[in-house]
Amino acid sequence: MPVTGAFKERLMGALHTAVREFNDSKDPNEAVVKAARVHDFNADQAARLVETFNTARTIYHYKTAGDRTTSFALAEPGLVLPDLFEEESKEKTAEAVNHDYGDYDIPEAHYENGLEIKSAAGVRDVVDLGSPTDYMDTNLETLADRAYKVINVQKDLAKTAR
Repeated sequence: MPVTGAFKERLMGALHTAVREFNDSKDPNEAVVKAARVHDFNADQAARLVETFNTARTIYHYKTAGDRTTSFALAEPGLVLPDLFEEESKEKTAEAVNHDYGDYDIPEAHYENGLEIKSAAGVRDVVDLGSPTDYMDTNLETLADRAYKVINVQKDLAKTAR
């Protein structure tokens, strides 16, 4: 998966945040979780942050350590991702449990109360057209033409309403 320029900048900013957090807490998992929360990363972005943090930590350890056989702590994706999203799921569960259902006994407000309907000037309504049988003195072709106009107006109104 190619890394875009915008995400690369966000990832590097999150990496710097994670390193600062790690220098304070000495816990790589906690540092990565805090950095991912600060930068609002999703699961895939957080996984990429874990990889980047671990790579940077490994390179730093091997460059500075005199004895390269000692072990050092890395961030574990299996612990970081659940911790990252655990807080959000707890908040959503708390919201669902503490929801107030008291408004359900209040009748709903009607949108048409106080609604002022203005008619457009010069526009003939469908009711004004009359029915095709009002014109008994015309021939069948003219009646069919007028009926077609009424049908087309109704279709246009239905299309506009949709």
